[in-house]
Amino acid sequence: MDVENITPSWRNTEITVVVTMSDVGTGVKTLTVNGTEINLTSSTYARLTLPENGTYTFEATDQAGNKGRYVLEVTNIDTVLPVVESVTAESGVNGEVIIKAVVTDNDSGVSEYFLSTRDEAPRTFNAITRVVGTTTISIEADRDGEYYLFVKDYAGNVGKYDATVIKSQECYI
Repeated sequence: MDVENITPSWRNTEITVVVTMSDVGTGVKTLTVNGTEINLTSSTYARLTLPENGTYTFEATDQAGNKGRYVLEVTNIDTVLPVVESVTAESGVNGEVIIKAVVTDNDSGVSEYFLSTRDEAPRTFNAITRVVGTTTISIEADRDGEYYLFVKDYAGNVGKYDATVIKSQECYI
């Protein structure tokens, strides 16, 4: 028996695995995953979705009662939003505002951000070097106003820092 994770990259939803089984004698009778029997449409192949990270034990039993076992550790599902821990601002030399945001994502890692004057998630983001854990992002804003900071992790989860008001004269956050 072999189990292949066909969605090995980071995801924010379930993953799909393909189970390949063979038995030269009597043929495969049952397949269980963590003790739950799977309805087989083929005695040599099964395609399954796994909903969360964890250890999955696959056990195939043939018609004679012989068993084969495979253990798969799933670690590439990230459903946790990245968190903006803090935001500070300072006036730049030419009247611009330099925003520094401390962001954290301990699963797939922070990989993108977007600063907007609109309170809706953008379609495109600015890429940064992916960081698992905590990092500081420096962003330049060219005018006074209300800004929203969106931060995206490598799995596609988006966190938002709400209604940051910045005035370049006094730098309020």
